[in-house]
Amino acid sequence: MTEATLADLKPDPRNARRHNPRNIGMIVDSLHQVGAARSIVIDEDNVILAGNGVIEAAAEAGIMDVRIIEASGNEIIAVKRSGLTAEQKTKLALFDNRTAELADWDLDVLGDLDIDLGDLFFDSELAEMGIGLDEPTNNPDAFTDIADDFEGAFMLKPDMKFQSDEPFGIPPLRGDRLLSVDDIELWPGDDLADNVGDGTLLFNYSSSCRKLDWTRAIMAFYVDDVKFESVWARPDQWATKIINSSMLGCVSPNYSLWFGQAQAVHIWQTYRSRWVARYFQEAGISIIPDVNWSTRDDYEFCFAGIPEGAPLISIQVQTFNSSDASERARVAEGISEALIRLRPQRVLFYASKAGRELIAEVVDPAQECLVLSTYMDLRRGKLRKEIGHG
Repeated sequence: MTEATLADLKPDPRNARRHNPRNIGMIVDSLHQVGAARSIVIDEDNVILAGNGVIEAAAEAGIMDVRIIEASGNEIIAVKRSGLTAEQKTKLALFDNRTAELADWDLDVLGDLDIDLGDLFFDSELAEMGIGLDEPTNNPDAFTDIADDFEGAFMLKPDMKFQSDEPFGIPPLRGDRLLSVDDIELWPGDDLADNVGDGTLLFNYSSSCRKLDWTRAIMAFYVDDVKFESVWARPDQWATKIINSSMLGCVSPNYSLWFGQAQAVHIWQTYRSRWVARYFQEAGISIIPDVNWSTRDDYEFCFAGIPEGAPLISIQVQTFNSSDASERARVAEGISEALIRLRPQRVLFYASKAGRELIAEVVDPAQECLVLSTYMDLRRGKLRKEIGHG
């Protein structure tokens, strides 16, 4: 055992973990309230391999002493803390978990690391972070390789205006170009392609798709908005790609409506989703309307333009905090409101585990539903497909 100080330690020059002010501030609060707990890891040159954020926060908290314990990796080093109150023990555990959640990744550093990240991240997670997206593919079935132009002139202009009597001029969808399916499963990515059935596949944009049979695919956009912003910027190119791919159709884009945003943003996001869907319909693409809301204030416009009695609507139930009772209630109320106002024949739910549990609680068993796990859940092998309530 060696006695040292913070000055004897060296930060990792290739640390891919980025500690924002809130993250460091909470570690400082933890050190003040419950003291140091979890150990850090350094190499033979005192370079910090794990625990850079703790050391940064320790300096701010005024903890300067370091006790270095040599270890071979064949035993677990346990830090025994005595004298903590019951409240401090609870807070120590919560601080430990919460501070880890608040840190994020330095994508430039992570992308430049010369190691295989497959043990740490799924392909889709790397794709969402923008890592590995530029790898070339020679497979013409990859969506990026599908031609985005016709031999002749495209008949639709990217700035089309649609006649509307809906609130805020939100474009109404055509009832004659709505898509319906009896059964569907989520496309799991190329490496799990051998596990899919012979039916309709929901392809969540940005997942790997070199082996996807486009002729039985429906595209959805249940990913970060930035990944499909070009759908709004160049709808003509997207419509052409979709047509050239021969896919069955699309779920209308799910532009995010976050709690706490100005309502004007929610109106704009709803307008964009409905406009793109109507544009695609005019190009001959069949659509499954996506239904999205944040609070009951959005009910004035968030269902606008979706025909009542549609053969199928889609609702994502994944981006909510299931431990927050008020947020959970907002999701449950919105689902009920959508089913009352729209009276769809069938509902496609794209849902997390918590979302699926909520759906089972709030949706009438008489309502016919197709319930799919999220791409992440499917990748983890927790669930391939659920069909519930009929």
